[in-house]
Amino acid sequence: MYTEHQPHIALRNYIDAYWTVTTGRLVQPAVSRILPDGAVDLICNLGDTVFSGQQVERLWPEQVYLVGTMTTYTDSCVPAYSRLVGIRFRPGAFAAFYSMSLSGTADECILFERELLNLKLAEQGFTERLDQYFLRRLSKQSLLLQEIIGSIIQHKGNMRVGQLAQEHYLTPRRLERHFKEQVGVSAKAFSGIVRFRAAWHKMRLTQHVDMAMLAEECGYYDQSHFSNEIKRYTGLPPGAR
Repeated sequence: MYTEHQPHIALRNYIDAYWTVTTGRLVQPAVSRILPDGAVDLICNLGDTVFSGQQVERLWPEQVYLVGTMTTYTDSCVPAYSRLVGIRFRPGAFAAFYSMSLSGTADECILFERELLNLKLAEQGFTERLDQYFLRRLSKQSLLLQEIIGSIIQHKGNMRVGQLAQEHYLTPRRLERHFKEQVGVSAKAFSGIVRFRAAWHKMRLTQHVDMAMLAEECGYYDQSHFSNEIKRYTGLPPGAR
């Protein structure tokens, strides 16, 4: 069972959600496909070993993992009697709590510090303890990148890097450095994820989709480009929604 919990109101600009995955007795492991969303997650494994990713990565028990920004889909395989607790950060907001650079973390699942395991995440009231922990860690510094990310989301991924840099008084090189360090991918790659999410949302809302028209609406070069991008992010052709 997958469940989401809202963080404290003072954290909602930085943390999208706390989430849990809990399984009881299963005949077969629960397999699910996870699509890119531009977010970074911390995952605490409180149960049995979980398998994730095309490379069959293992999330070992009683460990915390940093899952970097995804640029393609991944499949997770959760066995019986599992419990995962996750923190999904809004794009660019990980730096509000941790000084670690995210450069090189895209599509990676990396062992992280185990301090979160001290919060008794398997017991009642764990969300309040997470709130207290992250409120203590929250940096008051201005996060310029979140403003830029807001512009990308507002334009559904259809802004050029040069335009973004100019509007926020940065050089393109400096803008890319901020993205690599605080998001883990380039501004162009992040914009592609945002554009995909906008297109995928429209596809799922519409029963009969004119793919050529949707491709044009969402800013793709043509229907072929659109189809290739959807397949890259989901592993499925557009018609297999």
